[in-house]
Amino acid sequence: PPRDVIHLGFADPSLVLGAEDNFSSQPQSRKTGLAAMRPAAIEPFRRSDPSEDVWIIPRDPRSVAVPGHPIVRPLECEKLDLGVTLAVVTGPGGTVAGYSVGIDVIRRDVPVEHAYLARSYPSHLQLDSALCSPTELDAADTIELTLSIDGEERQHCSMSDLVVQPATLLASIDRRYRLAGGEVILMGTPPGTALDRGDGWLTDGATVVAAITGIGELRTHVVAATT
Repeated sequence: PPRDVIHLGFADPSLVLGAEDNFSSQPQSRKTGLAAMRPAAIEPFRRSDPSEDVWIIPRDPRSVAVPGHPIVRPLECEKLDLGVTLAVVTGPGGTVAGYSVGIDVIRRDVPVEHAYLARSYPSHLQLDSALCSPTELDAADTIELTLSIDGEERQHCSMSDLVVQPATLLASIDRRYRLAGGEVILMGTPPGTALDRGDGWLTDGATVVAAITGIGELRTHVVAATT
């Protein structure tokens, strides 16, 4: 368990941003950012700073759910996907106040051009309510992110595999949009999503467990929307 835990409310962050294509081990780009996959054709035009190539997508803060709330599957959605993510809560001036375990849910039935809508359904960002102080984490190469569905491991990756580490990404964002305290930045999700696999979409009743070494574990389940 974390040695130093900060308790903060996640019910109403004013801003939620998420990085896409931020793991170098992804088998292919998820049709958004170019940090993970750099086609040869764009090499002459690529930016020298990897944080400039990571795609940043906002989410509606109303999508946040705290532990104990299930993931709700919209009735018309047959391709509901998800992944474990390192959630960073900001301090003043774009600093890192703490880390939390997150489960980032994405509707793959929504066109990629409508990225905000695909990520903003209520309950589709699950966050642990306990934050681990950044001073209590070990080196990035010892921190592992895992996610299982009904006991089957879907994701297992090291934080050292991030293309852009948290402090660097926050600093890049803060240069253009002044970050306040209590905002949430998601660092992306490792390979192993249903999109990466081509199958394994979430089904009603599924149990999801996400964990990050030294930070904690988040457990939830999937239910169908009633309306």
